[in-house]
Amino acid sequence: MIPEPDPPSILKAMRWVAAGECDGSESQTWAKNLLKTDPREFHAQLIGLEKQHQAVLAKWMQSQPVEPKEKPEEPAARDAGRERCDLAIQRLLEEAKEGL
Repeated sequence: MIPEPDPPSILKAMRWVAAGECDGSESQTWAKNLLKTDPREFHAQLIGLEKQHQAVLAKWMQSQPVEPKEKPEEPAARDAGRERCDLAIQRLLEEAKEGL
């Protein structure tokens, strides 16, 4: 199985800046400056990078093998004792409802 692709570092930096956090790395500083000077361009680039990454993730998902669904387990065979218990419980529940 191929591991999930990480987003590009610039996209990670832009996500942090958009969330209002910046650790002072070069890419985050660049993104923060872009956001201050041209917010429309910042958001346009962020959206474009997000779309590209989503396309990469979609392609990755298609390349993953599909695991077959497991068959549900067959219910255990019911025995006569279980049947009698179920009937007794049902009768007691009905009697309790009538007593209310």
